Amino acid sequence: MATDNLLDRLLASDFEVDHYEVLAVLERHLGPPGQDGSGKLIYPDCKEYAIRVRWGNGSISRIEGGPGLGLIDLIPSRSRRSIRGRGSGRSRR
Repeated sequence: MATDNLLDRLLASDFEVDHYEVLAVLERHLGPPGQDGSGKLIYPDCKEYAIRVRWGNGSISRIEGGPGLGLIDLIPSRSRRSIRGRGSGRSRR
């Protein structure tokens, strides 16, 4: 299982990121999350999850790859673009 922070690889660092939209896109394409401890969500909710999201205080601090990381390729680039540049006042990552 990869332990790199995938947040920077998934999103261009020049954009403001809407962290709630990130979660919505992940759920739309990978299914509802499961809990993997306090402040950790896994997508999809199964043993072979694709990613683990560390979440707290309304923002994502880290996204890590899981055993099913190849599933992330199922998220179209247009959906990745939808979570950037919204100007919603959410924190930059």
